[in-house]
Amino acid sequence: GECIAEGNVRVESGTRLWAGERLRYNFKTQQVVGEDFKLGQPPYFARGPVFVGEQAQEVYVLLDGILTTDDNSDPNYRIRAKTITLVPGDYIECTDAVAYLGDVPVFWWPKLRRSLKRHPNHWLVTPGYRNKYGAYVLTTYEYYWNERLSGGLHFDERTTRGPGVGPDFRYH
Repeated sequence: GECIAEGNVRVESGTRLWAGERLRYNFKTQQVVGEDFKLGQPPYFARGPVFVGEQAQEVYVLLDGILTTDDNSDPNYRIRAKTITLVPGDYIECTDAVAYLGDVPVFWWPKLRRSLKRHPNHWLVTPGYRNKYGAYVLTTYEYYWNERLSGGLHFDERTTRGPGVGPDFRYH
């Protein structure tokens, strides 16, 4: 009941993508073990030398991993942690986590937990850099009025194009 795949292994499930060098999956226990793996489910991306998981429970653990929202092979900002526990759609939990800006450590948490469930009214902040825009910070306040009406207010800044503002309205 066990399957082993080696060499540029890719597993896609909905919006989730796992990619790595080696994967072992047990069809009876639904346990998975991967080596040198990267995973992504926007807006979060992670990588680590070893990950283990249980597909029935949908709990995955990366050892000595990196977590970021920067979709880049060498992220400008990241959190490095001894363990990163991922429960897709529910939460991410890091132990012994250090936040880095470039190569500079800026903050340490003994335990960091982030819910992946959306609050009805919340802020989204997305920093980054692209050749077309230069350095940028995209800021959105998303609101939920009721089941029929929701939207967002954008307050963006780009070094090459300047500020940008605007609303989104969603009527269902």
